[in-house]
Amino acid sequence: SRAKMTKKPVTLFLIVCVLLSVSLTTETYEEEDVTLTSGKYEDYEFSNCSVTVESASLRDITFEGGTVETSSQSSKNVIFKDVNLTSTSGSHQDCEMENVNASYSSVSVINSNFTDSNVTLNRGQINQNSIIDDTEIRVCEGQITKSSIYGGTVFVYKG
Repeated sequence: SRAKMTKKPVTLFLIVCVLLSVSLTTETYEEEDVTLTSGKYEDYEFSNCSVTVESASLRDITFEGGTVETSSQSSKNVIFKDVNLTSTSGSHQDCEMENVNASYSSVSVINSNFTDSNVTLNRGQINQNSIIDDTEIRVCEGQITKSSIYGGTVFVYKG
């Protein structure tokens, strides 16, 4: 009867290990052209890639280097570092932008942080506890509300 008692916990332990390894895998792309269309994308890393996102939902993703073009997307908990970002319509929530050249058009940026970046905001908004640090922002027919700005420059045109 002892053999049966030790077999169940070992089997259960192995099943838990397999499930953890499957759920913790992050798909990685390096120096590729990638298109993400209509769907949900979670746990990806892109390094020096050219990424196009169309009508997709992004979560827990890192873009480091390269270019990112998005349209009609929603991003949550996404890191943009050292990238050129062009975003048209949609939202970025709980995101980190570091050393980014970003152009937003009709985009809502919520509770996100900008550091050492250059941002153009057309007909959109940056709000809800966003932190802007050492960043140059140009606002045209857009708004920055309920956010903190530490250093940098803000230009407002029809804001």
